[in-house]
Amino acid sequence: MKSLVKHISYLSEANEISSTPIPYIKFQNEEFTNLLDPESEVLKMLQGEFSYISKSNLLTLKFKKAVNQCESQILMILCEEGPKSYLHFVIRRDHLLQDTITQLKMIQPSELMKQIHVTFVGEEGRDQGGVSKEFFSLISKEIFSTKHFEKYQNFIFFNSNADNISHNHDLDNICQFYEYYELCGKLIGIAIHNSIIIPVRFPQLLYKMLRKSMIRLGDLEEIKPEVIQSLKSILCLKERADFNALSLFFDVTIFDEKENIVKTVPLIKNGSQIQVNENNVDMYVIEMKRFILKAYNNVFNHFKKGFWDAIGSKTLRMFTDEELDIIISGQWEYDWKGFRDSTCYTSGYTKKSETIQMFWEVFENDLDENQKKEFLLFVTGSKISPVEGLSGLGFIISRSGDINLLPVSHTCFNVFQLPDYKDINLIRKNLQICINNNEGFGFI
Repeated sequence: MKSLVKHISYLSEANEISSTPIPYIKFQNEEFTNLLDPESEVLKMLQGEFSYISKSNLLTLKFKKAVNQCESQILMILCEEGPKSYLHFVIRRDHLLQDTITQLKMIQPSELMKQIHVTFVGEEGRDQGGVSKEFFSLISKEIFSTKHFEKYQNFIFFNSNADNISHNHDLDNICQFYEYYELCGKLIGIAIHNSIIIPVRFPQLLYKMLRKSMIRLGDLEEIKPEVIQSLKSILCLKERADFNALSLFFDVTIFDEKENIVKTVPLIKNGSQIQVNENNVDMYVIEMKRFILKAYNNVFNHFKKGFWDAIGSKTLRMFTDEELDIIISGQWEYDWKGFRDSTCYTSGYTKKSETIQMFWEVFENDLDENQKKEFLLFVTGSKISPVEGLSGLGFIISRSGDINLLPVSHTCFNVFQLPDYKDINLIRKNLQICINNNEGFGFI
């Protein structure tokens, strides 16, 4: 079996560097994966024995996630010694970003592997997981909204002009400009270590850079769509273009915000004197790709350091670029039918209870997509569909007898306490109150 697994693993690795790779999921085998025990494979790896974790191409995302959680739990146990058993954040809601940055800077390397506990100043809620999820949901909106990052339609990425802009920023008295990126990487690493998904999406390019995967021209299209489309067009015209008419040289023009001037930067030595032609156009495209990536070197290296410092994980390298995206930012799809079908009912409720039937009627017919996500935030502490999908949430609706009270959520356990209302309009009204006031409201 080991020989077969190794052989398939080699094929998968060859596929990764192929010019036309097939989907990575084609190499995964659910039947084989189901024969393995996550904890056993982690222990073998830690003891230096052969583990199928090292040949992870065949393993499913669900199994890899279980392996990563096992490793995190072991690391947390090993780090429990010392004066503090937890990585404790004390946060003022009205100073969320400043408090987070300050405390991230103070974390000792030995504390990074500890389980996180968050306390919001002036609030009594004990963190059994729900408060931490709310914290990451809130801080993600702020920490990635500074001038250090650029916002695209579906994701955020580093500011490509970071080396050429003023490095004065609102947090100058707390941290240096590039240090900010390191702290952001550290924050994401802590989230992964604690199995918390953040409501921020990054381009696949980031995960390729973190994993040192091959970066193709198309991978840059997410962040530089117009430039990459132009380069692709030039390559398509290679055999029949009049390159003299294009008047292209091995240089690029940029705006330097520090000096407030437009600069021409050569891509190679004496690039401004070397014209692009049919013989060197491939080299020109390669140099342009290198130039684009080089603009992110400083910021990425700081981010990468913080990220891997916080992870301390051997198993995270199992994940593909696409899987890392899901581990950090959750699934792209929201299966609301699966959400309903997998819901459990307690304290006297069943799926046939009148109140439950009315609740789902309101949920499915009255709430739009965004409102459903706000409800998800209210009951779980996160708007994001988890790695296992909505059907894997383990959502529970529990009966509460006092119809004079509003519904309450226990975000630590994904439990929604719904009073036994007998009026659909009351359900509709109170559900709207929940989703419109879900920050620090009704959370236990």
